Amino acid sequence: MASQEARVVPLNPQADPEAGLQGEENQNATKKGFSGSWVVYVIGAFALLSAVCICSAFFSFPSSCDIFSSCATITVLSVKKWHYAGWQKCDAILKNAKVNLITSEDIEDPTLKEALLNLGAESSSADLKMLNAFIKENDVDLITFGMEEGKIGPMLDLKKKGWPLAAPMTSQGLSSSEDFYKLEDKIQLQQTLEENGLGDYTIKSYDANTIVTCPDTPPASSPDPTPGRCSPAKDGPADLDFPLMVKPVQGVGGAYKKALYRKDWVVSKFEDSFHFVYSEDHGGYLKVRVIRDEYKTDDAVAHYKPERKRTTLDDPAEFPPGMKDAFESFLKKMHYRGIGCFDLKYKNSDFSKPRVMELNPRICGSMNNFEDYGSWFRTWARLYVAKD
Repeated sequence: MASQEARVVPLNPQADPEAGLQGEENQNATKKGFSGSWVVYVIGAFALLSAVCICSAFFSFPSSCDIFSSCATITVLSVKKWHYAGWQKCDAILKNAKVNLITSEDIEDPTLKEALLNLGAESSSADLKMLNAFIKENDVDLITFGMEEGKIGPMLDLKKKGWPLAAPMTSQGLSSSEDFYKLEDKIQLQQTLEENGLGDYTIKSYDANTIVTCPDTPPASSPDPTPGRCSPAKDGPADLDFPLMVKPVQGVGGAYKKALYRKDWVVSKFEDSFHFVYSEDHGGYLKVRVIRDEYKTDDAVAHYKPERKRTTLDDPAEFPPGMKDAFESFLKKMHYRGIGCFDLKYKNSDFSKPRVMELNPRICGSMNNFEDYGSWFRTWARLYVAKD
């Protein structure tokens, strides 16, 4: 974990052309008035130090009014809302953490709402101008995609062209949609892991069209979700290793997706989500936590909600050996600066054989159960906004 003293500054701060001039004026005023007011300066220094300590404490301690009450409010504008079923309490948690969340659902103007929902490289100058006016009027500090993976690529492509809005976005340190898809697309992720030193963590995957023909994939609620739906392809790869599983290439979860790929089935009773807020510029890991599910069988699929035992691991000493360092090395090579989680299983339930299924480069579903969810969100936001 990064120390509490880790220096937190925004990754893309807004320029202030008057800052230098104001600094010189303040220095001159200090020189002229120091002899008659040194007591005031000493008292002010102690007050400032106390405020900084209070506001930096959230990096390592659970959220509470005592910690956040002295911190500045961060106003965040999200393209879409994600606090739906199971997340109702999270609005109050963010409010308690001095985060003011505005989403497209809070906007009554249909034209403005549509401009926000379609924010990306193709946004018109009129839409961007309208959004900028809203951002300034509502003192928005930060723009985010929340859990909406489908919005990350378009927003990054807009950033690549030159971010035109008055508030920065939660870019995750990524420069373009190409960088994003190397992590989010499950096929590309396996290759990216292989190319960046995590070959032992990969799962062999195949293009579904070369192996099977699946005309339709029913939803998880179907009484017969898989049998009889797919038929083997005539000329498939010669190196197939059964059993196999079908997974969506992209998406925010769920079993019903159109774009599929097949990969080796990882036989395991354990499934972990390695959650993190990471930024090399801010000291490395700012938050890290493993949520572990233990199933009664080694062929359980989480989306079908099998019986499980859930454990929270906050002490890195409890993590599988080498995992924390391996993921840190990978995130550093990817220039990743943000929030996310790796989902992984362990081959034959052996913790020395982790296999990464996916990387979610966004707020993760398990976080709605975090008592300190507000602290996690605020830590992420402060990678881009320095207000405390």
